[in-house]
Amino acid sequence: TKLTTLDLGNNFLSAIENISHLTCLEELWINGNKIPDLLALEPQLGAIQCLETLYLEANPCQSKDMTGYRRKIMLALPQLKQIDATYVRQV
Repeated sequence: TKLTTLDLGNNFLSAIENISHLTCLEELWINGNKIPDLLALEPQLGAIQCLETLYLEANPCQSKDMTGYRRKIMLALPQLKQIDATYVRQV
């Protein structure tokens, strides 16, 4: 599919699943859901090389780990250029 933006914000989702086939995805908005952890990031999104923006804020995975949240996302998905409303600093 050629879908480039997927907005699933505020839908009470509890998992990141069934999106690894969206190989043209550039932006994924899954903020304001019930996602408890970041375990599915790499298996579901790691192969989507054109993914540049990920919004995950206002999920339990953020509120449970405020200090490590961004770093863990950056390690799992090094292709990202923006996490939530903040650009990623390329090192």
